[in-house]
Amino acid sequence: MTMHRSPAKGPEGRLSPVPATRAQRRVTAR
Repeated sequence: MTMHRSPAKGPEGRLSPVPATRAQRRVTAR
C-alpha cells in the first residue's frame, strides 16, 4: 500500500487527487 507513502494525496488521492482534496477540504472547512 502506498497510502502512508503519499499522505498528501490520501487514500483515494492516487486514483483521483482532485475529488480526494475536495472531500478533505470539505471536512476541514466544516
